[in-house]
Amino acid sequence: MSKIVSVISLILCLVCIAGLGTAHPSQRAKVLPGSVTQPVLTFIVDDTNRIRPLIGIAGAASVGNPIDIGFSVIRSEVPPAHDYLIATTDSTWPVFVQMRGNNITLRTMDSMLQRTSFVSDLPPISRIVLSPSGSSAALLSESTSTIYAFSNLSQSPTLAGAFDTSALGQPTTFAINDDGNAVILGTSDGDAGALYLIKLGQPAALIAWSHHPSAVMFLHKSAYAIVADDGENQIYIVNDGQIAGSFGTESGIAGPVAVGSSNDNRKVFVGNAQTGSVVTIGYDGSVSEPLPCKCALTGLSPTNTDSVFRLTDFSDGAPVLLFDANASKPRIVFAPLATSPF
Repeated sequence: MSKIVSVISLILCLVCIAGLGTAHPSQRAKVLPGSVTQPVLTFIVDDTNRIRPLIGIAGAASVGNPIDIGFSVIRSEVPPAHDYLIATTDSTWPVFVQMRGNNITLRTMDSMLQRTSFVSDLPPISRIVLSPSGSSAALLSESTSTIYAFSNLSQSPTLAGAFDTSALGQPTTFAINDDGNAVILGTSDGDAGALYLIKLGQPAALIAWSHHPSAVMFLHKSAYAIVADDGENQIYIVNDGQIAGSFGTESGIAGPVAVGSSNDNRKVFVGNAQTGSVVTIGYDGSVSEPLPCKCALTGLSPTNTDSVFRLTDFSDGAPVLLFDANASKPRIVFAPLATSPF
């Protein structure tokens, strides 16, 4: 993949597209700008590998028309502020799509490794996670058991370092903190697993043994982290590498596959695949009744609104479901496909 920066002028929110080709990311995309009329909650990938904006606010949102960035996207990771996204393509390394004003800048992330001494041949990237605020990202290469940490993503992306996971087992989940200098890694062979804290320049430290870690996240600008284990139906509170508390089936935890938090860290949200529900855990240890979504819950993807998360992907034109804990009473709302161009 060519390491060339291509700047594409377009109106971010609203682009009327006749179709999307499979152009190489170094090529210019063809777009027809529209008018910005509503806010954008986040961006999603549809089942034809195109980026679409989720337009509006929770309870009055819709899935907008595709944005042509010039190539097909398999998956994207979008921070709450959605000022950039990291797009997985059919190439070895993902593409960093930076959004500033009415401009989109494309940059292949392997170009950020050129001046580093510890990177030679580029291994394929298997999975990507963002920190809570989106200031940092972690890219996992399972073939080389390496996690690459990038920081300062909203301004000038920088490779902060790399974590060696070769001696720790098969990764099941991982997270990076907002500073970009620490990760928590969950591993499992299906029967037994473990949680590790790894800080740049230090060896991995065992946090605890765990059956099957399924989701993990650091809290915003914090050393605290939330870990889910869907084998044990447990949620663990971790503070700087130590277990500080837990919640289990008595709290409505049933097949937890995703965790999230409010911006002030006073509420933690748990997405349960077994019951298709979301549980809210308060700072004081209070636990809400599970809120059912009656859906195949795929995650808790943050939006630009505090405590509003996307629960499902966009597929076959079905509405996207959102969990809104920002309302007076937590609720599940949907965002259908827009019926008219914006």
